[in-house]
Amino acid sequence: MMPIWMHSIKLGLERMRALMHQLGDPQDKLKFIHVAGTNGKGSTCTFLASALSANGYKTGMYLSPAVMDVREQFTVNGEWISAEDYAEYAARVCSAEVGMRSSLMLSDKDICPNEDTGLDMLCTEFEIETAMAFLYFYEKGCDCVVLETGLGGEGDATNIVNTTVLSVFTSISEDHLGMIGNDLTEIARTKAGIIKPGIPVVMADSAKEVVRVIRDECEAKGSDLTVVNTGDDVRGLKLSACGTYQKDNAALSLKVLDILNGLPDGFKTDREESVRAIAGAFIPFRMEKIKDDPPFYLDGAHNPDAALRLKDTVLEMFPGYKLIFIAGMFKDKDYREVMRIMVPLAGHIIAVQTPDNERALSADMLRECILETEGNPGEDNVSALEINEAVGLALSTASEYIAHGEKACIIAFGSLAYLKYIKNILKI
Repeated sequence: MMPIWMHSIKLGLERMRALMHQLGDPQDKLKFIHVAGTNGKGSTCTFLASALSANGYKTGMYLSPAVMDVREQFTVNGEWISAEDYAEYAARVCSAEVGMRSSLMLSDKDICPNEDTGLDMLCTEFEIETAMAFLYFYEKGCDCVVLETGLGGEGDATNIVNTTVLSVFTSISEDHLGMIGNDLTEIARTKAGIIKPGIPVVMADSAKEVVRVIRDECEAKGSDLTVVNTGDDVRGLKLSACGTYQKDNAALSLKVLDILNGLPDGFKTDREESVRAIAGAFIPFRMEKIKDDPPFYLDGAHNPDAALRLKDTVLEMFPGYKLIFIAGMFKDKDYREVMRIMVPLAGHIIAVQTPDNERALSADMLRECILETEGNPGEDNVSALEINEAVGLALSTASEYIAHGEKACIIAFGSLAYLKYIKNILKI
């Protein structure tokens, strides 16, 4: 049964302000490092939280969406919220939501100037969980919170925070078209909505139009901007997290920590301690190795920019390998472009469909798309299967290659929603 708050996505801050007001506005008593972007948000947040924790700060981290377990979204110094605490905070926030809606029915304009009432005020799942995170981190006494945006920035539920210490932008590219913008400039403008007056901003080097949008917003709000180009910043840094793109995220994180060191209300960190923490950080579902023989990786590359980064990683890590791909995509993503980037690398591709998800692209449609893509490995090497069958075929195909003296690797990529099934099948 679906909880009452699990409504469709509704951007805007009125509900969130009203809900947090009902809870006593605990978010106003915390310090935030607010992270937005298209790709790399989760990795950058994990690097930052790991470094801050290693330097002695009690650090909360809020990520979304959950993949394996809803509790993984709420961590303090790397520890998930307990099942008991999750149940308690969910109950408290849901109770507050009922009280909030009762207040709004009375048109309390101090709480909600737009007088958004009735069923339209049912909070979304993300709003409920974000409120839980703020309350949980405050009551756990966190020194700082690394906060990932959900969708976009300006109207995102996380953007009610007013105590941001630093705003951070990972790479920004075209994704969620039509929801947060119709082109790259509009998407960047929406994400720029997290910039607060006078609060410094650090961003990964991006397309010229993206940098221009962020720079213009910083100038309008009197915020200092630092654009990070990886360069020599991470030369020689060896990361536990695989993927060439992780060096970009690590470089961005180290620059954020450098700037935080110099802020009056920032956080003092030791560079060597931070580097050790970042180097050892574990990033699930980002070139996560789940099997050694044959090597089997999971990567949540579900849009073209992420696919390009995955392609670079594959070419660097597996020269001369026979590559077996498992691919699962959502139909509202640019799956054709993702396939255009990845398909020519493969010796065999297996299309799958995420179970019980209305956004999922069918395996048959994805297979058809693959066969229409230039450079595909041929009809005999492109399959459409259930996920458990796909894993079996991928393993047997890799074994055949290896038996003939070739090196082989399996990479499952695309929607995070199906990758958890593969992880469970292999009992990782």
